[in-house]
Amino acid sequence: MPVGKKLTSLAYELLSKKNAAIYNQAIMDFGATVCKPQLPLCASCPLQKKCGAFLNNKVSILPIKEKAIKKTQRWFYYIVAQYKNEVYIQERLQKDIWQNLHQFVLIEMPEKSSVQSVINSNAFKTVFGSIKYNVAENSKEYTQILSHQTIRGNF
Repeated sequence: MPVGKKLTSLAYELLSKKNAAIYNQAIMDFGATVCKPQLPLCASCPLQKKCGAFLNNKVSILPIKEKAIKKTQRWFYYIVAQYKNEVYIQERLQKDIWQNLHQFVLIEMPEKSSVQSVINSNAFKTVFGSIKYNVAENSKEYTQILSHQTIRGNF
């Protein structure tokens, strides 16, 4: 059995089904603070005695990086649509990591856009049609950097 499948099988066997999120967060925190790609803290690592990279003096070459991921830029414009003290939200139906989550109305643009460009877009017209509206304010630009994409946007 390939190592990856063996590890996956072992993880399913050993991990708590109820608390998998806690374990996953702990692994991500460990990778971000101790077992980092640049300057790992091997000297103080609690797993040092079981670490193949450390024991075989291969910390500087493991893990072997796959080809660089092409990072995309995405521009999200969230519309906080209010009517009579109610706020309109929508469910994400796209098959992506955020599927079935809820959000404010999202207009994704191919590039950085002005408020007027977003309002003039077909996506905006599809959601709101000819409804009369008032733009009360525009937030500052926010940035979220992920491993494979950078998301920029406004509310």
